[in-house]
Amino acid sequence: MILFFKFVPIGILISCLILPLSIDAYSPITIQFNTQPLTGFSTYTIGGLTESKLGQFAYHFPVSKLRFPTNVDVANINALSYLTPQFLAHLQIQKNISHDAGKLQDSDWLSSDSTIQDIYSESDTTLSFSSFDLTLSTALYSIIYPNLAKTTYRFLVGYKYQYFKFQAYDLIQWYPSDSSKTLLTQAGTVITYNLTQKMPYWGFDINQTLAKLSINIRLGLSPYVLLADTDDHVLRSKIAKGSLSGTMHFATLLLNYQLTKSLTSFLRFYSQTIQSHGTQVQSRYQDTQEGNVGHIADIDETIESHLSTLSFGITYRLNSINFTSPSSSNFRPLSLIRVGSSLYIPFKERHSCMGPQLEFKKNSFILGISYYQGNNKINLLSKGVYTTIPVYILYKLPLIPYLYLGGGYSYHINDMHPHAISYLTRLGFPNPNETVQSSWFGLLSFEKNIPYSNNHVRSFVRYFYQNTTLQSHSDHHHFAKKLLLTALQVGVSIQI
Repeated sequence: MILFFKFVPIGILISCLILPLSIDAYSPITIQFNTQPLTGFSTYTIGGLTESKLGQFAYHFPVSKLRFPTNVDVANINALSYLTPQFLAHLQIQKNISHDAGKLQDSDWLSSDSTIQDIYSESDTTLSFSSFDLTLSTALYSIIYPNLAKTTYRFLVGYKYQYFKFQAYDLIQWYPSDSSKTLLTQAGTVITYNLTQKMPYWGFDINQTLAKLSINIRLGLSPYVLLADTDDHVLRSKIAKGSLSGTMHFATLLLNYQLTKSLTSFLRFYSQTIQSHGTQVQSRYQDTQEGNVGHIADIDETIESHLSTLSFGITYRLNSINFTSPSSSNFRPLSLIRVGSSLYIPFKERHSCMGPQLEFKKNSFILGISYYQGNNKINLLSKGVYTTIPVYILYKLPLIPYLYLGGGYSYHINDMHPHAISYLTRLGFPNPNETVQSSWFGLLSFEKNIPYSNNHVRSFVRYFYQNTTLQSHSDHHHFAKKLLLTALQVGVSIQI
């Protein structure tokens, strides 16, 4: 097993390989234990469309925003083993070992002027955090260079479950819009907040070994995250339960440097971002001056969270077992199927994002499909998340090295942000919706095999040219405008 002793500013990670006990695994199981600081926040906002027994109203967005800190130390247990020569399983379990997370920041914009902040408060916060993460990855191909440097490409799928339990206490509240009001303090618990996040995900992994240095970069996303939260405003006897869906992006950078045969130093950085929106249902569980027991309202809600970890230390291997991870042969025959990952870079309207791709190559033809999901750039109209699914065909031009020409059909999904919906509704456009018309596109691709890959690994730069239409409509209006969605696609594909 692997033990981790935390010191400041560096730790020592002691490791060994253990034989499988009752688990039928291809390789020995590696068990790791370490601790590291978790930093970040989870912010939920409400506002926009609101439904109650009095009817439907469109408030500005946001009306209220609560930012919960997640700054605690966590302990990790990792288990890794090759189930077969091709598939590596990795299980990670995390639990907090400290509880003080920082200050909860609670802001309200209650007046009709959305630019005026009426109430602001801070409260000390404790956090109970747990996480379960199961990943299954496979090596697509490994390139070994003449200088013995090695590049390995891996594809992975996984499922992550995270649970946060916050308790805020000892409130200090003031009123930025009215300096005549006195400062309010309240001892004891004022808010409890529980949040669960469930996310299936995919990822693409590149590992580069240069003598004693190993560099590993992993990028991935979850196109469908389910979130559920419960906020209990104890002082107001008010409970709010939200149900949301959204997206998650993550990135990992891991550096290893071998000091001796048994000692290896490491530096690891991980970042995770989630954006989501849904509906919050508010009710009162006790009669108060604000109202009676029962349902209050349904209101639009968004949750945005950012988590990151940074750890560094030294790994010491207790035993001398020399186990080399299985990898695919560099001389296997070429197949028709190629998988990979690429960076989608729109020239305007949209932010860049990563996405997977699946291709079939036969002679001079490539048939493929990609998937991209990211944020729109425009603040109000079109604000939200876009999904683009291009299906394409490419043909290698004769007598012109590395150049392919083709085109395809792109499917678009545009998910509007509650801010934009509220804004348009308040302007007199009820039930607004915006769609991007699916359409044909042209495609020019420059593709080149990576040296020493035996034609298995190929890098590419592609240019998309697409003219389409943005349709904006509500109950009383319809508007259309031309939309130029030109973009670059930069990535790699591996024949499997």
